[in-house]
Amino acid sequence: APLGDVSFTTCTTCFYDIFLSRVAASSVCVEILQPPFAISRENDPSVTLTCEQDDDQHYYMYWYRRRSSGGLQLVALSHGKDTWDVEPPFNKSRFNAETGSLRVKKVKPEDSGVYFCSVSETQ
Repeated sequence: APLGDVSFTTCTTCFYDIFLSRVAASSVCVEILQPPFAISRENDPSVTLTCEQDDDQHYYMYWYRRRSSGGLQLVALSHGKDTWDVEPPFNKSRFNAETGSLRVKKVKPEDSGVYFCSVSETQ
């Protein structure tokens, strides 16, 4: 369920290319919209998380999970518009990524964590 009256969390991600041979930098910023969700599942066996971005040139999307006890763990990544991989130890039969969303089937307590998405023009 969404938290409070907040419909979207906005995160602007900037990528910087720094050229060592000269003092110059270029940046590309992409706005990422990820609705805030607090999910508690006992009877509903699945959940879908969504992520939107404002630049059609950023085909590569990444989903990460952060548990309270550690750093970010890569869950899934795209290799283009319609090609996705789910990373071990996550199971493809339960974790399914498609354009702008991550679906977790048969949610278990060990799936707990904060999930993040990010996008990139290149891998």
